[in-house]
Amino acid sequence: MAHSSDGVNWMAVANTPFKEQIFRAPIAFGNGKFVAAHGNRPKTAYSSDGIWTGISNPCCIFFAITYGNDKFVAGGLDGVMAYSTGL
Repeated sequence: MAHSSDGVNWMAVANTPFKEQIFRAPIAFGNGKFVAAHGNRPKTAYSSDGIWTGISNPCCIFFAITYGNDKFVAGGLDGVMAYSTGL
């Protein structure tokens, strides 16, 4: 993960729960929070203030995340879908 204040210059996030470098990490913003998925492992994380909290996904690896109707919705391998409750 990385962040930018101008969209040109980017800095790696130091406190990510994703310990290894990843190249396919879906991320979405909604309800004041960012939610990101690992993309290669069954792990998701969320943050409202730049401090990330990791969540295990025992069911699946997510390739896409979006926000709408007060829920984060994620899609993964073999058509698996999931949505958030309480984020």
